[in-house]
Amino acid sequence: MDSERDVTRIVRSWLREDGHESADRVLDDVLALLDTNTQRLSWWQARRIAGVRNLTTLTIAAAAVVVVAVVGINLLPSFGGVGGPAAPTSSPSDAPAARGTPGPDSWSEIEPGNHVIATPQMRIHLTMPAGWKGDETGIGLFPGVWTGSLYLAPATYEVSYVLTDVCAAEADIDLIAVGPTVDDLTTALVNQTGIQRSGPTDVTLGGYPARKFVLNLLPSCPTRDGLWADASRTYGLGLRHGETGTVYVVDVNGSRLIITSSAMNGASSEHVAQLEAIAASIEIEPVPNAEPLAGVGPGGWLPIGSHSLTVDGVPFSFTVPALSYDRGWARYRKVYISKDTVGPQGAEAAIYWTGFPDSADMVPCPNLLGLPRDASAGAIATKMAAAPGTELVVGPTDVIVGGHEAKHFVLTVRETLGCDPGFFVTWDPAGGGPGWWTTNAGDTIRVWIVNLDGKLFVLVGVSTEDASTRLEQEIQDIVDSIQFE
Repeated sequence: MDSERDVTRIVRSWLREDGHESADRVLDDVLALLDTNTQRLSWWQARRIAGVRNLTTLTIAAAAVVVVAVVGINLLPSFGGVGGPAAPTSSPSDAPAARGTPGPDSWSEIEPGNHVIATPQMRIHLTMPAGWKGDETGIGLFPGVWTGSLYLAPATYEVSYVLTDVCAAEADIDLIAVGPTVDDLTTALVNQTGIQRSGPTDVTLGGYPARKFVLNLLPSCPTRDGLWADASRTYGLGLRHGETGTVYVVDVNGSRLIITSSAMNGASSEHVAQLEAIAASIEIEPVPNAEPLAGVGPGGWLPIGSHSLTVDGVPFSFTVPALSYDRGWARYRKVYISKDTVGPQGAEAAIYWTGFPDSADMVPCPNLLGLPRDASAGAIATKMAAAPGTELVVGPTDVIVGGHEAKHFVLTVRETLGCDPGFFVTWDPAGGGPGWWTTNAGDTIRVWIVNLDGKLFVLVGVSTEDASTRLEQEIQDIVDSIQFE
């Protein structure tokens, strides 16, 4: 690992996946509504100013740290009393911690007393004892980091699938679609196998009828990242050995509210009693004229299934793989899709795409792509496959992508002699994760140059040394799913 990657990893570890991706998507939607005359960037005449990109990245990262610090000041504000007017709250976090047991590092100490957690549809009022921490997603107590920790949080996304068998081997995992009602989810959880379950028990929570489940993972089962999933089939509600999970499925005037709590192995009876008292103190306040819950959970990952884009005049579709274990694939505007599987923010894999010879978003690296405008797919493949600082692993070979002839090859980066972020091309880097900000020594680059009846379209899949075999296969699966319209 070189010094640049060390710095990048450190900066990424400071950041949380808060509003950057959402802001990028809002910007993308706004731009899509504007009648703009986008300046086309030619692959053969572009210039890149050396040194500017790294400075820009660190500036953005520093700004993001400041934003996170400011947001952290306003977590779980107190108000006058249960039933009284709630103080303004931050919107639910995009951080993926809400999917399973959250970590203590990013949470802030909260004063004992009355607090509120907001979801898009509900405000959950509760009374807190001393010593607990919280953020926008929920509250927790971490006496021994993981050992003995407890937490409570509402689901801020719609539960769309439930695992049929929690104990199933990875290759045999099956998800069943779940409807939007309390009965739909209750039935699915009752029929779920591989779990030690108490309930459903009819209770009242926050003044509304609810079904309560108490769950433990069977000793013979593998630790499971989640018992259910959102529309992207990305897991939520993780459960570990020795952990007791409680699920409340609440009927709030016909709307389903899910609140989960957890007590890890080693939690003291005193702390468990505190958690139970917090749950008993809950009062639920529906948000008037609320929007429906998001189908995709924290992080804004792409739902499973087909997605369509038009890039540099080329309309195409791709399919997101069927199941994610921690985090799903995310899209940064029309530039690329990426996935983060190790640590915060930085992507371990990405797929970017661009037309040739002109691109609205990509600027070529002149020392690698000094090509004539009428270059053939074979000529481009030969040039790129011999790029300085790389080792050719596969190809170039003739393949078919989306029904069209293509050239394909695979490289390993040995020296970082190309342009960041994409080695062969550069673009305006994302401010938040999961971002692909640099291509480093040890990374793998997979290239497909597709001939669309005379028009060339370039697909590039990149992955780090930390990418798993499964993640690398997902890159291939997505490319194999591409269809050109």
